[in-house]
Amino acid sequence: MRPWTIPHSPTGESFEAPSDTPGCISVAVFPTAPALVNLDTKPYSGAHVEVFRIIMHALKWCYYFVTVPDLSVGLEVNGSYNGATGMVQRREVDMMLGPVVVHFFRMEVLDYAPAVLKIDNYFLYRRITSIQPDILILTKPFMFEVWVCVLLSVLIVGVAAGLLGLAVSRFLARDGHTTGLRGSLSKTEIGSRGFVWALQIFLSQDSKHSPGWKAGRTLGAFWLFVSFMIGAMYKCNLSAILINDKVKLPFSNDEEFVSQKDYKLTWIAGMIYTPYLEGLAKTEPNNVLGKLWALRDGNPTPTAELVDKILKKRVTAVVPSLWSESFMADDFSKHGDCHLVSVKSNLVYSYMTFGYPKNSPLKNAMDFMTLRVIETGLPDYLQKKYLWNSTWCTKTDNNFSESRALTVKDFLGIFLVYGIDPKNIANIVR
Repeated sequence: MRPWTIPHSPTGESFEAPSDTPGCISVAVFPTAPALVNLDTKPYSGAHVEVFRIIMHALKWCYYFVTVPDLSVGLEVNGSYNGATGMVQRREVDMMLGPVVVHFFRMEVLDYAPAVLKIDNYFLYRRITSIQPDILILTKPFMFEVWVCVLLSVLIVGVAAGLLGLAVSRFLARDGHTTGLRGSLSKTEIGSRGFVWALQIFLSQDSKHSPGWKAGRTLGAFWLFVSFMIGAMYKCNLSAILINDKVKLPFSNDEEFVSQKDYKLTWIAGMIYTPYLEGLAKTEPNNVLGKLWALRDGNPTPTAELVDKILKKRVTAVVPSLWSESFMADDFSKHGDCHLVSVKSNLVYSYMTFGYPKNSPLKNAMDFMTLRVIETGLPDYLQKKYLWNSTWCTKTDNNFSESRALTVKDFLGIFLVYGIDPKNIANIVR
């Protein structure tokens, strides 16, 4: 355990030393989202790195970065912490850059600075771009209840037409009139012709077996109009469905994710998702969030391998919101296209900031200056500066949602517009 470092810059100004320098504080760093902490550039870049440099400049402290060997923030393993948290716990460094989640899991070994970032949680997965065939697409224009109503209407009109046919034949037979048909027809044949007539009218087919009398013509006019409206609405909505690209989303919330079977779940190694989700699985196994632990895809994934794993396998990563936007922005910058898409999760939001060893002499001065920087709005400004080109990829495309099937209420509105009433039917008959 090294002694506390009392900041004292040799030049009296803030600068980044290349290595261990007397009077300069040591800062543990590990890769996070490229927009926050990017260790692939020299000097290191990212919004969180710039916020730290602004604080160092105001305090006139010099500093040098120490890369964490396992490149993670660290979790407790067999009673001790690994990663950056372990280095801070053993006082191998004076603080960690983070950002680290403010959570009770690490409070026994860490003190936190004022919260710099507030983050939600998102599922990140490969964008679905291929149009998927649908063998049942011809049934999609109407909801199930509408199809039931259509079937019932055909049956009801068929029964009415059959009864009218039987009534006409009986009346003519009683008065000694002929039906004009060769031979005699049974009651079953006369009644079945009513169903055939109703179905032929519905399918816009010519029918010679129309029920006679004015009542039959009235029924025919009414059924012809209803069939025309149903057919027109079916055709229009089917056209809209066929025109729109059908891209089926695998899930759009936590409930749908735990119900699907195609995607496994991963997260960045060292983040608190491991103890948090495992704890939920033990205490609330029937809760939606408690079921996420069972969907994990082996061990957590290192930050540098996360995007490649998402793009090559059917894996979804749960990540903080800024990580999600950063990965999308970085991918868009490299390829000029949006290969990733995110869906918000109901996991509780959290705060992220810098971390110190317990009772660190740096805390008071750092906390005071961190608050001053937060009040200026610089962290938000710098985040937007690095994430500006993620905006396009975070938008939800219209073709990701299927066209809406028509319901019974939609038909009520159409028929009201045309003003169906007995007077109109009478005019049609005349």
